[in-house]
Amino acid sequence: MKQENKINQWTKEASFVSQEDNLTYEIGQHLKELRKKSKLTQSNIGAQCNVTFQQVQKWEKGINRIFAVQLVHLCKENNWNINEFMALESSIEAHNS
Repeated sequence: MKQENKINQWTKEASFVSQEDNLTYEIGQHLKELRKKSKLTQSNIGAQCNVTFQQVQKWEKGINRIFAVQLVHLCKENNWNINEFMALESSIEAHNS
């Protein structure tokens, strides 16, 4: 019985990680979309956040997570709507339901 509880707990944890990974990926994809619409390069975005273009690549691919403060800064600098990023979590939750 205890083994079954452990398996259920691991399943719940894996599900949570999966949702986090999906959100990280979706944020990165949205960042890429906005960057391209704004005709900015990864180097431009990197300079605005004081990171390398390689770091921006990792954000866009969902490999690394962008810090909230960096995302807010980019939205202010480029006149992007931060609420678009916040809505991504709701759309992922709805998709997974």
